[in-house]
Amino acid sequence: PKGVVQSHRSVLHGIANHVDNLRIGPSDRISLVAPFCYDMSVSDLYGALLSGGALVPVDVRTYGIVRVVEALSTRQVSVYHSTPTVFRCLSDYLAGTRGPHGRLPAVRVVLLGGEPTRRTDLRLARAHFGTDCLFVNGYGATEASFTVQSFIPPGSDPAAGAGQEGRAATGATEVLPIGTPL
Repeated sequence: PKGVVQSHRSVLHGIANHVDNLRIGPSDRISLVAPFCYDMSVSDLYGALLSGGALVPVDVRTYGIVRVVEALSTRQVSVYHSTPTVFRCLSDYLAGTRGPHGRLPAVRVVLLGGEPTRRTDLRLARAHFGTDCLFVNGYGATEASFTVQSFIPPGSDPAAGAGQEGRAATGATEVLPIGTPL
């Protein structure tokens, strides 16, 4: 969304964080649904290539969410990364689909960033992805890419039993914790 100059060292540091935190390795297939001009495409592209994994690019603007679902399913994508808005479109499509395309069990990590992530997003990930899926909420300025991340392991609910201080609200929808500094 804005042109920002970064040093190679800073970019490599961010990619190393991405690979280490998500435990990306040669057997992984990483989605690339963000346009190349967005900072999240850098971590996906180079995270896959520098770890020996495979990159699965799909242009959601050109081909639509149906093609994204087909690519995630047929290519057995294990790390899904997008904005919450694209994720919600994907989840809506999966919710209306019966059979093998209603779930994507190969996805072991759902990483969302760039916009506020809601508790409903966590529920959607649990409904449509692998039972051992790690949910990650991340945020940061384009100048630094991800600066904070919240890692929510399978079976946990960060706001369950929390008082008002443990969660933020926008209207009637709860926003997940943004995380801790990387």
